[in-house]
Amino acid sequence: MPFVLALVLSAAPVRLVQSVQGVPVGVVEVEVKAGVLTYRARHVFRDEARAFETSWPVDAAGRDAAGLSSEVLALSVRSAPGCREVREERTGRRERLCLDAEGRGSLDEVKLRAAWDARGRLTWLELLDGAGLVVSRFDRSAAEPKPGRDPFVDGFPVTGDGPAVRLQPAAGATQVVVEGVSAEAVNEGTCLSAARAWVSAHAGDVVQLGVVVEAGRAWPHAWVRRASGTFVDPTLDAASAARSARHYLAFPDDVAGALYLELASGSRRVARSSP
Repeated sequence: MPFVLALVLSAAPVRLVQSVQGVPVGVVEVEVKAGVLTYRARHVFRDEARAFETSWPVDAAGRDAAGLSSEVLALSVRSAPGCREVREERTGRRERLCLDAEGRGSLDEVKLRAAWDARGRLTWLELLDGAGLVVSRFDRSAAEPKPGRDPFVDGFPVTGDGPAVRLQPAAGATQVVVEGVSAEAVNEGTCLSAARAWVSAHAGDVVQLGVVVEAGRAWPHAWVRRASGTFVDPTLDAASAARSARHYLAFPDDVAGALYLELASGSRRVARSSP
């Protein structure tokens, strides 16, 4: 274990895309550099709580003054079955992590399951409720947001001009027409909470993720895909939607989180053109 952990500490940061109820909502990162561990969490959607960052000194094995590894660092490599004490990153609280040989276990009272690749590196982690249903999932990603300000706050750059919007390189994203709702049905909450509230009241409708292009930038956004295949944005009234210069680009459900991070890293971009 110490040898494997040393390899992890000398490699790229551990970067995880977090999904809640199947919706990618943020990026969690742990990096060890020059004897300091830094934990960062960034939310994808601009109208949510934006970011959290904390750091503390660690030894050559990534342990704090009490001899504890961070939760993410402890889970980032496969270890022998059993229990160990770890540090919760946001609060610094001591927690008990237990895992069996199949990657099932618990973190204090929270059930979890995890998987690692052939080299023993974490690929995904799921936190479960009492019924065994997935509450939150974390998938490892190598894509790294560009340095500087939070790209999810600033939005992503858009190249070109014209009414057609697409991703480059292509990734199955589709430009769609999105309607507004009646004035009394507008939800003034966050885009994700508004979409979820609509879906809970309309059987067969689902949350749609993608970007909305406006004011020269592409912003992470959530709206609704109706059971009929049409789209509606519960944060926008119909009259405003009719006047809007917004362009919506819908992402495939299974890769939305990866696409947000690739846009943040610059490995993929949003482009406009003539039809």
